[in-house]
Amino acid sequence: MAAVFLGPAPLSFSQVVAALLGKGEDKARIIVWELRFPRASLGFLAGAALSLSGAVMQGVFRNPLASPYLLGVAAGSTAGAAAAVAFGPSFFPRPVAAFLGGICASFLVWKLGRTELGLILAGIALSSLFSAATSFLLFLTAGNRRLEEILFWTMGGLSRATWPDVRLLAPIVAGGTLLLWAWARRLDALSLGEERPVSWAWNLEPYAASF
Repeated sequence: MAAVFLGPAPLSFSQVVAALLGKGEDKARIIVWELRFPRASLGFLAGAALSLSGAVMQGVFRNPLASPYLLGVAAGSTAGAAAAVAFGPSFFPRPVAAFLGGICASFLVWKLGRTELGLILAGIALSSLFSAATSFLLFLTAGNRRLEEILFWTMGGLSRATWPDVRLLAPIVAGGTLLLWAWARRLDALSLGEERPVSWAWNLEPYAASF
């Protein structure tokens, strides 16, 4: 809500409330509904997606420090988007390229690392490799407008958020949330590790015949 009420445009609290209710000046309604609200909504959805995926990674790897950088997913996604900007056609969607890059990185890590430690080492190595590829693409596009586009994808931002972006991301985040909610108990059990606690009943099993 702070992102909706605050901004560079000098709008008072009453003006923002009136715009949210569909009243007031046209200028205020455009600023609130076409600029601020899409950015705030997209930021909320992106933050929710990042928090959910981060929690899943921490549960699967049983490591509170696990992150997309651990498996090279973030670096792979950045390299995919950078490659699409540098070499791909202008109509090719950048999010699709970033998604394919992240999937490629995940597949390579899965093929290279067979154990938990192997996955981590493979992820770190591939993260460095994809980061080097992104740097090379930045070098190739130096002095070109595509360099700005690659830097935008590298740094991220919500300045270009629109309602179509929100409508595209909302069902994906909602579906992922429901799916992870259904798997929550399994993820919790997985985060406990493979060792089973020894109960008093198990200790009495060898002596059961004597009773």
